[in-house]
Amino acid sequence: MRKILLLAACVLVLSQACNKEDKDFISGLAKQALVDKYPKAEAVIWQIKSNYVVAEFINTEGNDERHKTNAWFDNSGIWYMTETDLLFNELPEAVKATFAESQYAEWRVEDIDKVERSNMDVIYIIEVENNDTEMDLYFSADGILVKEMADADKNYDYHDFIPAQPISYIFTYISTNYPSARIIEIDIEGSYTEVEILDGKVCRELIFDGEGDWILEKTDIRKADVPSSILQVLQASEYATYYIDEIEYRKTPEKEYYRFELESELGDGDVTIDIFTNGTLTVVKKETEHRDYVGALNQSIVDYISSNYTGAVLLESEYEHGYLEIEIFHENKEKTVRFNASYKWVDTHWDIRKADLPTAVIST
Repeated sequence: MRKILLLAACVLVLSQACNKEDKDFISGLAKQALVDKYPKAEAVIWQIKSNYVVAEFINTEGNDERHKTNAWFDNSGIWYMTETDLLFNELPEAVKATFAESQYAEWRVEDIDKVERSNMDVIYIIEVENNDTEMDLYFSADGILVKEMADADKNYDYHDFIPAQPISYIFTYISTNYPSARIIEIDIEGSYTEVEILDGKVCRELIFDGEGDWILEKTDIRKADVPSSILQVLQASEYATYYIDEIEYRKTPEKEYYRFELESELGDGDVTIDIFTNGTLTVVKKETEHRDYVGALNQSIVDYISSNYTGAVLLESEYEHGYLEIEIFHENKEKTVRFNASYKWVDTHWDIRKADLPTAVIST
């Protein structure tokens, strides 16, 4: 017992020493920046996270509610991000309206956060749960659902949501060429800067090189929005019978084109093609061999697929938005089977032709 008490005492002393050490690393500039930005902050606790100093406090600014808040600064006093816990009735009406019309409306709301960042649009995150599946839904203030992700770790603090600091004239380019745009996310990958924007109600991704020059714009679009001249090129090609999995409109300083990700209904593999506005078709990537990842999968997933999709061939697997997606070839169709982090089946989907839709669906 004496040894246990001594060990507990040592842990307490070390904990206090760590807290004191953290406190000693918080500069006066950071503390003053907190006071200037949140003069009514109460019960402030400082922490060090990576290159930031983070103030956790209760904020009573602006209304009668007391909000748990985390504000991120650096020791020179520059503010980067604030995350605030909200109640559902405190969400903007537009966000509540979009959520009410979404597929998640009947899911249980677990948590709501408001994220504010320097030079960025305010984002509202609604965490929802349905059985064993949890999702984080990211909304703009005017109710646009900009991102859906499988729920992050319980201790996730949005630290990777702090925008990277790009070359200043990237902002000038965006404000000049997309005057109504709002910046959602900035990420620097190697020598490239990726900026996600909301241009009106359209999500676009802009890519800039190491000198800050714009080199590419990518926009997801529906088949109905693709020009008929582009679709005619596809229909006249050897890929006319392939299913369209995804379409991107792409623009560079020199050219414009449409990128199609296609899947063969015969299980011949996936094809990615570009069709340019002048009618030229170029194959970007062609996969003709099935790739078997059975050995890399959890056994419960292998058992589920073999039990529910008799004779299925596993093509590939990847993680997407927090889900494990298994591509299979089953009954002459490519299907995507999704599992959550607990290896439980979430859903299965595949493309079908309009002619194969149930009569009731077509009528509606």
